[in-house]
Parts: sequence; structure tokens; C-alpha cells
Amino acid sequence: PVIHEPCRRGTFNAIALASSYLRERMQVADDAIICVMPVDLFALDDFYEIIKRLPAVLAQSGAELALIGAASLHPSEQYGYIVPKPGGDAEYRSIARFAEKPDKRQARRLIAQQALWNCGIFAFKLEFMLTMLERRKLPVRYNEIMAMFEMLPDASFDREVVERSSNAVVVPFGGPWHDLGSWETLTQQLAEPVNGAGSLSAETDDSCIVNELPVPVHVIGGQGIIVAASPDGILVTRKGLSSEIKKAVPDSESGQAGRYDEKHWGS
Repeated sequence: PVIHEPCRRGTFNAIALASSYLRERMQVADDAIICVMPVDLFALDDFYEIIKRLPAVLAQSGAELALIGAASLHPSEQYGYIVPKPGGDAEYRSIARFAEKPDKRQARRLIAQQALWNCGIFAFKLEFMLTMLERRKLPVRYNEIMAMFEMLPDASFDREVVERSSNAVVVPFGGPWHDLGSWETLTQQLAEPVNGAGSLSAETDDSCIVNELPVPVHVIGGQGIIVAASPDGILVTRKGLSSEIKKAVPDSESGQAGRYDEKHWGS
């Protein structure tokens, strides 16, 4: 089922709403394992095989949370880091601490400590999340959470739960993994530099077009440029600066709906 959020209130509240739905509407047992993962990741099949093993990792470790951490290949400022404790099981490691999107100098220090990139995947028993709600004096019934959802303060699952846990483990992953949450990482995975109507001139280097409009987009003489065009707007940016859209257009993070939506009715 698709569980619709009335508005954006952060990952903690989204997971709370989904957990209450699973328990009340689908009669999922309290000891069932829930796995939460982002939609904007790119990985091969062996990564998803690790996800299948997370219930066994929880059982073997006795941890309340199990995460996946990708090998940190370079000092990235785009990802959060997981610092594991020394030693431990070959398949999983206890977690010492988390570091949220450090600068490059800090990232180098973290890599020296064998820190892993946080893939944003969490596995836990359903009862664990329900207990989190009770501790915060929030309802565990789906209708009650839905009714008050817009009044809930924005809350991140990472900050509210994961970073406060003293009993969490991480499963290291050494294969290819990419977070497609930025235009830079998304365009790196595209097979062609021009996607949709448009063209790049011979004088244009290291650039990409992603065009959802029927109107063609042509780039002449640019270098390191990303053009993203959709009915919601057009973005033209140098590579490495696409995240600045959050400052230029605050509505992109405010939870407001897009200007254009596809519906299953009408023509």
C-alpha cells in the first residue's frame, strides 16, 4: 500500500505514520522486522541481498537497530558517516558514533577511523518504533496520528532515534553505492548526456541535459553545466552547485506541492 503523508514533517513522523498503519490496518505483529530505505539510491543486486540479511543481523546481535554502511571511497561532504567500534563480528559492527555531513578535513579523519557512509537504511522491530512514540507521548493509532500530523514538529529519524541509540549495529558494504539525492550524482548514472529534447554542441564539455518538456533545450559552449527542465521549473547550474537551489527557492524544501501533477483522471 501507499501511505500518503498530508504534508512534510520529516522522516521520523513519516516512519511513525507507516508503522501505525502496518500494525493497525495490516495487523502486522509487534515483533515483525521493518526496513526503511530511501528511494533515491543506486546499487547493484548484492546490496539488496544485504538488506535481506538485516533481520538475521538483528537477531544475532541483539541490537535494536541495524544499518548498512558503504565503504567511504573519498572524503565526501554529501554523506553522513558511521564510525564503528573496533573489532566485532565479521558481518556487522557495533556503532560508536555518527557524524553528519562533515567538511573534507573532518571527512578525511573519519575515513582514517574506518568510518562508513550512512546509506540511510534502518531495520528494527515494529515494537521498537511504537515504543518511541509512547516515550514521546504520541499516539500509536493510525487515525490519531493522521489527524494531528500537520501539527507535529518536523523531526528527523536520524537525529531523533538513530543518533541517540546505544544499541545499534552496522553491516559494512564494499560494493558500488550512490545516493542520487543531487543532480550531480544522478547525472553520473545516466547513460547519455542528453535526456529528452535538446542537444549539446561540440564546444560543450562535461555537461548534461535532463528535459521533461516538449520544448528542446540546446547548450552551446558550456563546461560542467547541468540543465534540468520540467513543468515545475528550469534549473541551470554548474556541477557542484545544484544544492544551492534550496537557498534560491525555499519552497523546494517547504513541503508545498509542485506546480504540476500527473493524475490518473482527465485527459
